[in-house]
Amino acid sequence: MNETTTPGAQNYRNYLTSQEVAQKYGLSSGKLASFQKYFAKYYLKTTPYRGHLVMKVSGSHKNLLAAFKAKPSSKTKSNYTTSTTLPSSLKKNVMAVVGLQTSQGKKAKKDNKSTKKTSKTTKKSSKLTKKIVSHAIVGDKTNKINTISPNQFAKSYGSYKFASRYSLDDLYKQNLNGFGQHIGLMLTGDFNKSDVANYLQKSGLSNNVSRIHKQYTIDESAKQQASSDYPYRFQATLDVEQASSVAPGADIEGYVGFSRGNKTAPDAVIQLTYSKMISDNKVNQISTSSDYGNEVTGLNSGSSESPKQYNKVYDLLFK
Repeated sequence: MNETTTPGAQNYRNYLTSQEVAQKYGLSSGKLASFQKYFAKYYLKTTPYRGHLVMKVSGSHKNLLAAFKAKPSSKTKSNYTTSTTLPSSLKKNVMAVVGLQTSQGKKAKKDNKSTKKTSKTTKKSSKLTKKIVSHAIVGDKTNKINTISPNQFAKSYGSYKFASRYSLDDLYKQNLNGFGQHIGLMLTGDFNKSDVANYLQKSGLSNNVSRIHKQYTIDESAKQQASSDYPYRFQATLDVEQASSVAPGADIEGYVGFSRGNKTAPDAVIQLTYSKMISDNKVNQISTSSDYGNEVTGLNSGSSESPKQYNKVYDLLFK
């Protein structure tokens, strides 16, 4: 493994394919079939990722709880976890169950009130964010962005400022602009290509966004996020603009992990999105737009996995 990241080593950047990972480290097709057969009894859909290390299980919350025999670990503690149980033949092949939560009486009601309060705060934040974006992208009589030349824009707000700060000029002089590279971005919000095209043009770059792609890793259909989710879209757009302008020759693959109404828990959204990125094996580099921070802050009350288990899942994925 160390040789793959050591320049000059025999196996430098000689990585295993997803199929090779599945053969060497993943579950066999027979074992995967056993999981799928079990969950099918509960009318749940299963999606094994390439590499056979991760399986996404989706369906109604009621059926998920029944299949995993999920229940709160305690009825008295305000901070509880969700315990899960699978048949012994399956359980021995499971490192962690990520993102399954149960409600717990009064605690659940209290959480709902907290959610409502958070929602109001998010709306206020959304209004402020929209105002900022309208000035940055559209411009008006009080904004001088539209009157600044592309080079000036890039120096003040865009790729040139970043490149100068990190001394990338020498790379550009050698025509090393990302051509032939494929950058993967883990995003928790959607983005519009037209916004990115506008930014690239203002930066003095080609506004052809055919090299920019996106995949939805949680919701199967490509649905635009609601206005209340605007801060996530704002962050995702910024990161796509940054990557595509700093590396104007590279392909950009945005993996959009967003669950409308938080039907999929945030810890599972992040983990599944990384799983999709890694198992697809399409990109040369992986970067992130946001993170859940469980390794530092712990997990939400009711999570089906411990912080230690959650971190082990990422250790497995990144290896």
